[in-house]
Amino acid sequence: MFDRLIDLVASLWDRLVPVFLIYEYERALRFRFGRVYSALKPGLHFKIPFADKIHKLYRILDMASIGPQSLTTRDGKAIVIGVIVAYHIGDARKYFMNAKGPEDAMSDAASGVISTLVLKSSWPDLQDVDNVKRVIHEGTQERASKFGIVVDDVMLSDLIQCRSYRLWQTGTTADATPAYNVEDE
Repeated sequence: MFDRLIDLVASLWDRLVPVFLIYEYERALRFRFGRVYSALKPGLHFKIPFADKIHKLYRILDMASIGPQSLTTRDGKAIVIGVIVAYHIGDARKYFMNAKGPEDAMSDAASGVISTLVLKSSWPDLQDVDNVKRVIHEGTQERASKFGIVVDDVMLSDLIQCRSYRLWQTGTTADATPAYNVEDE
């Protein structure tokens, strides 16, 4: 009972205090009566109690691991490719209005770019790691910019040619179990 009273007082305090601070590593949007009113940069700001609601987000560098994908190249080689994308939120308004979560947005954007790249390339083309990273970086940046996300770097965590085996579960309507990969010798 007492903890709920403390929560109520803290909530009212946050809503009544007309001054707030945005730190250097943060960005924020001010919503006034439920509509985006302004984007806020670091510093001391004022708000109208109960009319303004401030949504903050971190602008620091973050990483999204795009798990290994089993794909087939243009020349019929089965490969596994995994990517790590370093990014930050560049545009708070686009992020709040268009993205549910930055890691999901990055994962979806990068996965599409990776699969398109692999399907259009031969295995020898994919051996040029710098070019692969450049193409993934540019394509992911193009897609992620719609969400206010800036791609800082792309790193390959996996890039191997392998055999891919799909194991199916029989006797039920369940989806297939994950693929198991065996590296070529």
